[in-house]
Order: sequence, then C-alpha cells, then structure tokens
Amino acid sequence: MISAVSVRVLHLSCLTLLTLLLAACGGGREPVVRAAETPPVRNVQRTPKSKPPKPLPAEDVLFGLRSVLSELRACLTEPGAIRLQWRVDRRGNPTDFDVVWSEQPESQVAPCLTAIIAERSFQLPDGQQAGIASWTFVRDLKTATSRSGRATGTRRARNHGVQFDPPGRLDADEVNGVVEGGMRLYAHCLRAAVERESSVGGKLALSWLVDEQGRPSDVADAGSDIGDQAVVDCAAECFYALEFPEPSGGSVKVTYALLFNED
Repeated sequence: MISAVSVRVLHLSCLTLLTLLLAACGGGREPVVRAAETPPVRNVQRTPKSKPPKPLPAEDVLFGLRSVLSELRACLTEPGAIRLQWRVDRRGNPTDFDVVWSEQPESQVAPCLTAIIAERSFQLPDGQQAGIASWTFVRDLKTATSRSGRATGTRRARNHGVQFDPPGRLDADEVNGVVEGGMRLYAHCLRAAVERESSVGGKLALSWLVDEQGRPSDVADAGSDIGDQAVVDCAAECFYALEFPEPSGGSVKVTYALLFNED
C-alpha cells in the first residue's frame, strides 16, 4: 500500500508540473504577437549596368583586315558570302567570334576565318575601351536576277546612278550620299587591283536589298564589266558595311552603277 505521505508528495509534484506547463504556454492566455521590426532604410547605390560595346566604324575594320583580305577570301570554299562578328578588347585584340549569317559551310569556313582574324589588331576610337567589329566576306558574287528569274545587268544601260524597285522607297540623293561616303572603302579594292595589274577600269554595278532598318543584304552583281572578280567581290563586302536611311513603305531593292577609269 502507498502511504498518505507518498500520495501527497505525488499530488504536489503533479500540481507543480501543471503550473510550469501553464507558465510556459502563457498561462492559458492568448499569446502576444509582436510586430516584426522594420529594417532600417539604407541608401543603397546600384551598380550601373555596363553598356554594350559600340560597333567599330567600317573603315577601322577594313584597316585591320586589308593586308589579309585575299587570305580570308581563300577560306571560302564555294560561291557565296559569310558575315562574322567579333569583340575587340581595349588592347585591340579580337575575341568572341560569332557567325551572323552564312551561305558557306560554317564548320569549314568559320574556323579558317577566325584563325586569321585572331592574329590581327584593330584600333579603337579614342576613349573607347571595347568595340564590336563585323565584316562580310564574299567569294564569286552572285548575279542579280529579275522578277522573271532571269539574270539582269548585262543589258542594263551604262549609266552612273541609282534605281529602285518597290515596294519601299528611298530618296536618291540620300543613297548617293551614302555610296559616295563609302568611296574610301571600295577605293581600297581598286588600289589592290592596280597592284595586280597596271590598268583596271569599267563599270561596277551592284544591287542590294535595304530592309526596314536600313541594313543592306543580298548584294549581287548587276552587270559589272570591270573584268576583275576580286574587285567586284571586294566592293560587295564594302557595300555590306554601309548604312542606309530607313525606307518608307517597306524594304526596297537598289541598283547602283559606278564607272571607274572611263573617259
């Protein structure tokens, strides 16, 4: 049997335990919920995002490539073109090559081009820490075709000027200004030809499409008779580097003829 004293001690122990539990739980009262402390407001300055590098002027890109252009065109394995883009760091070294578009087998042509360009050095404009360079390389420029699918240009009049095909529209004076402003680019093509032979002359006729952003594409031979395919290909590369006004009414096809060394 359990003695009376033992029972009383057990009873007190249970009361003591119950009292402790109620105290831990708040004594049966609703718990007090404290509001979370508001963190102090700090004036955090965000690090500005770095702006993407600016494109290098076409003349600066050509200046860096001019002595190896024949080697670069030799990388192209079939008629057509390929456009490459790369980054130029602050020391003028080319890195991060990308193929923008290609009519060539990229797995063969792109490695050949990048290996040669990687050995070149490019000059950045004053104050510029990096830049984006791009160039289109052309081999055996394709011949322009009419809407009927026939080749055009060989019967075209030997005029010096510009012609447009709808639906888009461009101002002829603005196009003349862009083409004349790029003379320093394709003058390099003529100088290189003169170094190969004593006399180079004739008509350079090209056609190209100007899209809604003023970018040229689909450059083609519209009846050139210079007689030096390297000059035509070189000039086409330079026309890919031009920037035209945005046409109204959609893209527009432009045909342009230039006469060199003719009386």
